[in-house]
Parts: sequence; C-alpha cells; structure tokens
Amino acid sequence: MMGKETRFFTFPVELLQKAFENIAGVCSDAVDYAVYVRCEDYDETPEEAFVYFGISGKPNASFDRGEEVFDSCDCPVLVSVNKAIIFDFMKNRKTDFEIAVFCAFCGLRSIIGTKPYAKTNNSHLLARMFGCRSIAEFEALEPYYIDNFCTAQQIRYQLTEKIIKNELVLKWGLKYYSNQ
Repeated sequence: MMGKETRFFTFPVELLQKAFENIAGVCSDAVDYAVYVRCEDYDETPEEAFVYFGISGKPNASFDRGEEVFDSCDCPVLVSVNKAIIFDFMKNRKTDFEIAVFCAFCGLRSIIGTKPYAKTNNSHLLARMFGCRSIAEFEALEPYYIDNFCTAQQIRYQLTEKIIKNELVLKWGLKYYSNQ
C-alpha cells in the first residue's frame, strides 16, 4: 500500500485553451492524459494507474480518452498540477477570475518546469495561461481573447496586478521578484 504522497497530473498546457468554456472538462482531460501517459511510461494497466493516482472511476474509459488527448497534441508543453487542485476545479463551480488564476498558475508551472526559478515576461505568461506554446502562437489567437473577454490592456492589468501580485503571491505561494 502506498503512503499519502501528493500526486501530480502532468498534461499539455494547450488543454487550457478551453478552460473558460469548460474547466471541469479540461481537468478531466488532464487526468485522463496523465493516466494514459502513466500506463505507457511504466507499462501499467489503467487500473494500476488509478491506484497510483488514488482515483476512482472507469479506468479503461479514462485510458481511451487520455490516448485521444495524447494523439491530438503535437509537441506539447507540459505542466504538472497536484491532485487536490485538479479535483477542486473539476468538481466545484469556479468564477472566471478563479479560472484565470488557475490558468496563470499552470502557465507559470509550465515555464518554470523542474527549475527552481525562471525569468519570464507577461507576454510569455499570457501565452501559456491561454494554452499557447509561444508568444507568437498567442498573438495569432489574441483577437479572439480580446473580443471574448476584454481589452489587451485589461488582460495585462488583471494579470500583473490582481493575479500575480495578489492571488498567486498571497494564496498560491508564488515567490515573485521584479525590478519594474
């Protein structure tokens, strides 16, 4: 029997592109992706992956959906998020602001990866938070986000002032250093 270790689900950041439409679906796909990859990487059955992650449900259906998600992602940028956060967003109703904070957290996690810290800018973070691998990819999609959510200036203000400086630092444990 395994101990009470924190489990992380690793999934492509591009799943975040649908976060504002269906955050529960995004989180479900993240779990399914992680189950599929666990099975492939460790030669486990879906049932064994479910035991590893400490989850219940339909292992074979999860594996099949995870394979679909895996096959749909080309050269994904990955992010790892712990089980408690994923299931909180999967099972509980969230505001758009809470979803934006979650996406910013995932974007930062994808940039930092396994390094102790990383230097980045708001444009790179915005790209990742909206599920893009690069700033150029985000700039191609930016008109959609601006038309559907707010102006570019509002997005950047919300990101830096409310999300990074308030929520991620005060409530999510981000250590933020900036000279500007």
